[in-house]
Amino acid sequence: MADFINYFYKLKENKPLLCVLFFTFYSLGLIAFYSQYRNIIFLFVGLFFALIFLFLKFKFKNLISPIFISSLFLLFLIGFFIAKINFVSIDDFSNIEFMKDVQLKGYIKTIPKFNPNSKLYKFEFEPDFSKINGVDYPIYNSRLLVSLKNNEEKIDNLKYGDYVSLSGILSTPKISSNPSEFNYQKFLNNKGILKTFYVKSENFNFIYSPDFKTINKKDNKFEYFNLCLIRKMHDIRDEVILKHSKYIKSPMLEILGGVVFGDDAVNPPDEIKGSFINSGLLHLLAASGLNVALILSMWLCFVYFINIPYRFKILSGIFIIFLYTLMTGFPPSIVRASVMLLLILIGKLIYRDANGVSLIFVAGLLILFFKPEFILDVGFQLSFLVTLGLIVCIPCVTHLFSNLNKNYLRKIKNFPKIIKSFLLIFSPISILCCLLVPFVAQLWAGPLQAYYFNTVSSYSILANIAVVPFIGIVSFLGFISTAFCFIPFISDIFLPIFDFILNFIIQIVLFVSNFFSSLPNSILKVSSP
Repeated sequence: MADFINYFYKLKENKPLLCVLFFTFYSLGLIAFYSQYRNIIFLFVGLFFALIFLFLKFKFKNLISPIFISSLFLLFLIGFFIAKINFVSIDDFSNIEFMKDVQLKGYIKTIPKFNPNSKLYKFEFEPDFSKINGVDYPIYNSRLLVSLKNNEEKIDNLKYGDYVSLSGILSTPKISSNPSEFNYQKFLNNKGILKTFYVKSENFNFIYSPDFKTINKKDNKFEYFNLCLIRKMHDIRDEVILKHSKYIKSPMLEILGGVVFGDDAVNPPDEIKGSFINSGLLHLLAASGLNVALILSMWLCFVYFINIPYRFKILSGIFIIFLYTLMTGFPPSIVRASVMLLLILIGKLIYRDANGVSLIFVAGLLILFFKPEFILDVGFQLSFLVTLGLIVCIPCVTHLFSNLNKNYLRKIKNFPKIIKSFLLIFSPISILCCLLVPFVAQLWAGPLQAYYFNTVSSYSILANIAVVPFIGIVSFLGFISTAFCFIPFISDIFLPIFDFILNFIIQIVLFVSNFFSSLPNSILKVSSP
């Protein structure tokens, strides 16, 4: 008990614990708003702080400052009200439950996803013009989920940012009928979507694509600039994938697109997706925090051989992270990893060491402050939890092998720089991390995966251990090759070489996935914990 009390006496000096507490109570405020058990959470938090104040008053008056405890409760309230401010509870169509004859014009605000089985395009849509039953209907702020039926595949090459005209059926998402059923209405509402819109392809018309040249003609220049910028990055990504398609064919092309640019880049065939699900490698088809870390690590290894100033090396790493995040379209896992790595690099830039636990919770606070709805995103939860697990567990194990690693480094100390860098890949710590990372990641992600998906992949750890080194190469070479795609003449020389290597490595990844997915009981059904 005495050690426990002394630990909290030094609370002001314990930055990781402070970050954990700030993040926890801020997140509790967000959860209290989004949860259906809001009153219970408020009652629990209120009783908790009341007991803490009583404990301080009658037992340990000097243990923790009441001002500090009050600031934690204030963070809880801030989290609640930030979620409330960002939550969309009413829009221009709130008074309409169902309407058939609705005409809209506006921008596509997400990458359209096409389901070949249902022949449906799905995307989020922001209208700026509407007619209902032939009468103008003023709108100012709405976001809809559009389901566009592509009959006879009349629509092709639908993209983010397109300004289009739609005519169809406006309706309210269905609410869940029992407590255990997935609440589709709440899921959409938490994303700021209150209505759905169904359209047939014959009622769809393309009007124009956003262009930087037309910014001066728009009222809201800042929003339109952001739209043009993101659209341009998506166009670059599509052009890169198109150039790769000359030398890499399906399904390797889809795997490359997923690993390097995220699951929105190229939609993989159902059999490939099924294979990756059963082997526990599906996360590889959606660019994640692992990809950011691998790309940054390999880039820093590359600039290590170039005689350039230290600050420029760090700044180049910051630029690489920003560029990659922009090209992937800001998914939560990439944003979380990028913010964290940027904090580390900025710390290195001003010559300050960074604590991993502090960084991940500070990164989480920053992300949830601007995007409070990310607290509900499964990808954000998984990536945050897995990263925390790696930060906490890996150093504890690698510390046990520090002497063995020091002896290895001593033996290769006098080798040439290039050979030494190659031999570092096979150091005891590097080999141990290749084995530990998939194990720890699966250990921490397993309960959450079982809760959301009711499945556990039996061979996920073994499959991830087998492919992680290859995924690092695919991530880095795939990203670097984007630079060559836009350099005349050079791209014609280097891109076929890059793609020859990538094609071979991706085939290995595909073989590993198919092997483990074909084993008996590769996927197990479990009940939600």
